[in-house]
Amino acid sequence: MRLCSSSPSPRLDDFPATVIFKRTYLAILFLLPSALVAQITINWGTGISFNRIVQQDGTSIPSPSNGYTYELGTFGSFVPTADNIDEWADNWHAFDGDPFFYTAGATNVGLYLDSAGLDSSQQTTSTYTGADSSYTFAAGQQAYVWIYNENDVDSMDTTTQWALYTQLIDGSSSIDAAWQMPDASSSTTTRSWYVSSADTAVWGSVDSGADTGGGSIYESPTSYHVQTAGFTAGVYWDINGSTAGATNDGGGDAAGTWNSTNTNWSDDPTGNVSTGAYTEYKVATFSANDGGTGEASGDFTVTKAGSSNVFGLDFVDGTVTIGHGTGGEIVFDTDDQLIAFDDGEGNNSMIDTAFINVYSGNTATIETAISSTQDVNLTGGGTLVLAGSQTGEIDGTLALQSGTLELEGTGTNPRLGFNSGGTTNISIEGGSLIVSETTPASDVQFGSTTTVNYSSGYIELNNVNESLGTLSLTLSADSEMNFTGDSTSTIISFADSSGIDWSSSETLLITEWSGNAYNIVTGTGGGGTDQFYIGTDSSGLTADQLSKIKFVNPYGLEPGIYDAYILSTGEIVPGVIPEPSTYAFGGTLLLLGVGDYYRRRKKVAAKTC
Repeated sequence: MRLCSSSPSPRLDDFPATVIFKRTYLAILFLLPSALVAQITINWGTGISFNRIVQQDGTSIPSPSNGYTYELGTFGSFVPTADNIDEWADNWHAFDGDPFFYTAGATNVGLYLDSAGLDSSQQTTSTYTGADSSYTFAAGQQAYVWIYNENDVDSMDTTTQWALYTQLIDGSSSIDAAWQMPDASSSTTTRSWYVSSADTAVWGSVDSGADTGGGSIYESPTSYHVQTAGFTAGVYWDINGSTAGATNDGGGDAAGTWNSTNTNWSDDPTGNVSTGAYTEYKVATFSANDGGTGEASGDFTVTKAGSSNVFGLDFVDGTVTIGHGTGGEIVFDTDDQLIAFDDGEGNNSMIDTAFINVYSGNTATIETAISSTQDVNLTGGGTLVLAGSQTGEIDGTLALQSGTLELEGTGTNPRLGFNSGGTTNISIEGGSLIVSETTPASDVQFGSTTTVNYSSGYIELNNVNESLGTLSLTLSADSEMNFTGDSTSTIISFADSSGIDWSSSETLLITEWSGNAYNIVTGTGGGGTDQFYIGTDSSGLTADQLSKIKFVNPYGLEPGIYDAYILSTGEIVPGVIPEPSTYAFGGTLLLLGVGDYYRRRKKVAAKTC
């Protein structure tokens, strides 16, 4: 084969005899009288000439035999846009598919072409197994070519690629007018809908980027006819321009300023393309990583100046601190998008909820202000620290799904919740929530209207004095609220929760608590070093709710599992006499009791000094 890489249109005699035969056969087929094939013949694809057909990264689009589907069809009265991609497959009617396909080596040139008939009843005569043979392709319906490797939203992920293109505006030739299904009862004129005449990309790109639709493209050749796009909607922190990786020094330090003008962001996850300013409504990923000397693997600070709308924050490389610059704020907003995302824990799928993701083994710290008018998920196996003195107004649910969330800011601004008005719901669905305060009397981690739903995971309170909204228990397994710390006081107060869902049959275990237990004989107790309140009187919980709380090895008492009592102040404390049955409460609790005994003795010693 004599293929010159500089020529996108190889000659016919450059191909093997089998290829020449197929091309000749198809050419003859297209020239047959339409009455022998169908009422109207519709040719589609690239035509017999070769075109550059590329994916998101600039490589060739694979063939139908390599996992890709090429179809001509319509959406009926439904109009596909980048905002309704989850509805495309349900409204799609394939007219024809599985075209003849051929690519020419590494030059990314190739062809795909096919032909099918539209009969007088407005139905396809295609033998393609995916064709909607019972559907009526009514005259005037807009026709599209859809190229994809997966179109089921439930199965799509970061490897999914699409191109959807058409011709909406009439061309110069009447036979190549806008791609609309003709009336087969009044015409026999053959239609040839080739990519060279396409003028509109709904997803991906056509005509060397002259028209680009939705999706993520990070490497565009200088000349091409159709390009697929992905669904990641991500940009990558990259301070070294088009050089691979993200850093200049090779040592992992990628410090810089994130504002509206600095060109510190790349569309390419490996950092191999020119950088630009941050684009709104993207996933801000830290950072571009080629796996080599340019990897941002060290500790570095990205100073946030001004406000930016993000779909999510993805901390992949290094130990990153988002510092608070002039007017710095991060606003979580999905802009009604649906994107593919991989959290690094094997969860790779389409999502429509804003998120903060920290890869396992990494720690990310946010010192600037954060806000959202929608839900935000915390994912990944790493640690997210909310610090500084900026408020975090999440008007929705902040869901801790995995990893660790640490709240350790200083000052009177809450890290989560509102200073006044609005409601934030913290949903602990896995992982660990750790709350620490330098000055418990003045540091504020939660707004007073912040509600908590605890369904799984672990809570640790370290020298805390916090007042929140209601507490809901929907535990899937026995879970722990740990009052760890030294001789200083930890106080946590929830609002009256007697009317809140506590549908869980599992138990909330209070561990490392040191306070004044309830003396069943004298009726006294409470007000000790550690204090746990729900409501302001004894009606803050129902009897059934109270039965789902147990104290494990309270300091100053014999090791064991103790029932919870609610005092007239709303404080929840253990009774002084453990139930005998609790010694067999479960293997897990017994192990927990033995493990806490040594720590209990140390803490008592510290508090009696």
